[in-house]
Amino acid sequence: MNKKLTIFIIFLLILLVAFGVYFGVKRGSKSNEDLSNAAIQIVQNYYNLFSECMENPPVEAIGQVTVYCQSHNQYVGSQLEANLDAQSRNGYVPVICAQNPPQNISPTGTPQITDASITVMLSEQYASGPVLVAYKLQKENGEWKVENILCPTP
Repeated sequence: MNKKLTIFIIFLLILLVAFGVYFGVKRGSKSNEDLSNAAIQIVQNYYNLFSECMENPPVEAIGQVTVYCQSHNQYVGSQLEANLDAQSRNGYVPVICAQNPPQNISPTGTPQITDASITVMLSEQYASGPVLVAYKLQKENGEWKVENILCPTP
């Protein structure tokens, strides 16, 4: 085989490998971006359903509205109720990390993604300033669910 042809083939192979690596990385980044956006949406949906339940509790929630609302929606993981129960002894509603709801909420920063979990930081805005709350998601039966909500320590 001609030496020039051999060099050209090697160059072409290197170019193809580089092209594949580059677009493989970009595709992976896109997946992480999609997963981050989905995780943020799950947290916001969980919070919105919790808030709606607190404002208009169903009959079955009478006498236990907070406990019912924080653990009865499609985004609740199997460990959330036990995790929040352990925190509720601090005198506040664990979902909002206060006794009264915030003026507004917004996701902040980039979700932290591992193989086993995703952590989304939610900023809850009060008159006294923002409170950062960590929402931990874990995969259950192929779906990401809220497994814990961690309030900042006073």
